[in-house]
Amino acid sequence: MDDNTLEVRIGGDLMKLRESRGLSRQAAADLMGSTASSLWRIETDDREPRLAMLARIALALGGRIVIDPNGVRVERTRLVKRPKEEASAA
Repeated sequence: MDDNTLEVRIGGDLMKLRESRGLSRQAAADLMGSTASSLWRIETDDREPRLAMLARIALALGGRIVIDPNGVRVERTRLVKRPKEEASAA
């Protein structure tokens, strides 16, 4: 990796997050609007996802994508359910 390239290797983090949410690869792909085979390629670091896909991953799995000088990683965030009154008012 040279100074102008940021390597995106999130496969392991992504797989752990998906599994911690109790989702199959197909179920997670459905939430992301993608295919299970596409998700598999990202999880095995065979494919480097674009920024739009990273955003869909974060939204679908309740995670957060962190980009810093050390690279890109997926972090788990706590899923918070809003009370019914607040959710219906939104």
